[in-house]
Amino acid sequence: MQDNIGISWNADCYEKNVCIKEEKQLVPELEYNLFVNDEYIKTFYCSPWNIDDLVYGDLYLHGQIEMADDVKTLTIDDDAREIYVRTRGDIFARANPFTSGDVIPAKKRAVKKSTSTLKVCPEDVYQLVKKLNDASVKFKLTGGVHSAMLSDGKEILYMREDVGRHNAMEKLLGAVLRNGVDTKEMIIVFSGRIAAEILEKAAIIGAAMVIAVSAPTDAASKIAEHYGMTLIGFARGESFNVYTNPQRVGIKK
Repeated sequence: MQDNIGISWNADCYEKNVCIKEEKQLVPELEYNLFVNDEYIKTFYCSPWNIDDLVYGDLYLHGQIEMADDVKTLTIDDDAREIYVRTRGDIFARANPFTSGDVIPAKKRAVKKSTSTLKVCPEDVYQLVKKLNDASVKFKLTGGVHSAMLSDGKEILYMREDVGRHNAMEKLLGAVLRNGVDTKEMIIVFSGRIAAEILEKAAIIGAAMVIAVSAPTDAASKIAEHYGMTLIGFARGESFNVYTNPQRVGIKK
């Protein structure tokens, strides 16, 4: 299941009043039920790649684990579409299922204000977006995938993809958590727009800068300002906008 990139589907394709039957590739979206310590927690609607990272990221995001080692075992049954997690000690399991789109209250997961001395030039931003686009093979095939990439400013460290933009960011969080990455001087490059809850998740990951191909919202910009993060939007081709903490971006002399 992990290698299932696209699902073939026959479609009637129209262009200039001409209809052609073609085989198209659709992004897979599956339901996986999550059980923690034998208790049902929620249902993920996700793409079947890096599901283990999604689980770690989601549990950490909602305050149900504090570190990767809190998970003793994680088993994915692709046939039954079920995920079984065993944790160290007791965790708080919600009575009602919650979704990956939930806005995370600040009291759930403390976020430190960024004091990063990271500096980038416009060319760095252009190249990072190019790396994201070049690596987005699943998007090129299906046109229906969001991508979240972590970089040190030069290279791709981790990149996670999913049909859901929240899932993509939570998968990236899970990868960071499981690999013990120090993210204080890191950059997140994101394929979609940046709303408040996406920015909150980027802040929890701990990156100093977020670069988005699309627009940020006003709420996301206020959150980035509050956390001392640099927020860049509309990063396309050789142009972009810096909305918060512009001191980290400068033109080389």
